[in-house]
Amino acid sequence: MIKAIVLDIDGVIVGNNVGVNFPQPSKKVSETIRKIHDKGIPVSFLSGKPSFAAAENIKTVGIDNPHIADGGAVIFNPIQNDIIHVSSLPTEETRRILKDLESTYLCLFTTEGYYLKEDLENSFTKKYSRFAGKSPKLISAFDSVLQENITKINIYAFSEDEKKRIESIVNKHKNLKHSNWSTNPIIDPVQVMVITSKNVSKRDGVKYLAKYLNVSLDEVLGVGDTMHDWDFLEICGYKGVMKNASDQLKEMIDLDDSQSYVGGHVNEDGIINIFEYFELI
Repeated sequence: MIKAIVLDIDGVIVGNNVGVNFPQPSKKVSETIRKIHDKGIPVSFLSGKPSFAAAENIKTVGIDNPHIADGGAVIFNPIQNDIIHVSSLPTEETRRILKDLESTYLCLFTTEGYYLKEDLENSFTKKYSRFAGKSPKLISAFDSVLQENITKINIYAFSEDEKKRIESIVNKHKNLKHSNWSTNPIIDPVQVMVITSKNVSKRDGVKYLAKYLNVSLDEVLGVGDTMHDWDFLEICGYKGVMKNASDQLKEMIDLDDSQSYVGGHVNEDGIINIFEYFELI
């Protein structure tokens, strides 16, 4: 029996139809999620997006639950203005990787906003600001903000050669955890690597959330759209994948298992198909 739901945001409830399901979920999806929540099944969002950006999606839908942002680094409830748990990057290791990536376009994130060196600002800055929902705070040097709780570093690759260079540098820093490369319809073809503390992942975020909600992982429905989401989907008793999901993720789903299902496309409110299949609505 499903007792809690964890939904990735981009590609699951937010698509790329401006004014319809971007930057916020469609009206129909929002209303459906609220109905499920009001029936007593907590619905939580899980995103690699920074908490301040995910907060706008959560407030729009209006569900008063704990949610997961920054790839698992932050557990928070923006309706209550409550930061429940934060896993910050270690300061000295952060300083070392920033030194190695000195000329690379990257941003440092906190729960309140994000920072960019002013000499790195370019045309992409405006594009990413649109995705994040706010512009970066421009600073002359990252050292000036390292005393804050840095939840993640986003490193952006504008070419395949740059991607290889970044990987060779990041792989030297064994005390930090980095995700696979990803992108989204707003910033494509630019790719982003997310750096977090070593104990941070979407999987660990869901484990923390399930314990917080006092439900078993076998009672959680997880829904995602990229292979990176398998990190948390694997431990959920019920699994949903979007039609627009990567082929690699779809191949991970056992369609002979009644507790797994591939729904419709995000731009067609496909999450509702998944809710219907599991008889949540």
